[in-house]
Amino acid sequence: MIDEARVRPKIDVFLDIRGFEEPPTSITQIVGISPDETWSKGDSISGIKTLRKFSCWKIRASLTKYSYDVDDYVDDIVRKILPAAAAIKRIKNANVMLCIWITLHASGRVPSICFHPNIMRALSDIDAEIDIDISVLPD
Repeated sequence: MIDEARVRPKIDVFLDIRGFEEPPTSITQIVGISPDETWSKGDSISGIKTLRKFSCWKIRASLTKYSYDVDDYVDDIVRKILPAAAAIKRIKNANVMLCIWITLHASGRVPSICFHPNIMRALSDIDAEIDIDISVLPD
């Protein structure tokens, strides 16, 4: 019998806004959404002697039930930011990067990576990028 938890890929999906000059709290005030994580340029990185090279405001996908469909995680983030889309568009400029980051670590089953057109439209409307990193580990 297959141990479902063992073959289930680890999926981490988040959206971040980086490259802005203001403190991350100003992004929170502009978009009206509380982030899951923030840091400022020059902050020290925990455990190492390196300083952050950019400021960042981040929210994570938070599904209540595991899904093998990456689209579900991205949809969760899109639903969170959709009410603030106009405010997010005002933040975006040449120095500011807005990106959905998808990290997959698969050792058994590989998740589906397919995006619904509504999700693609929503991300395009706010000029967001998508970055997908996949690690396939041997069994």
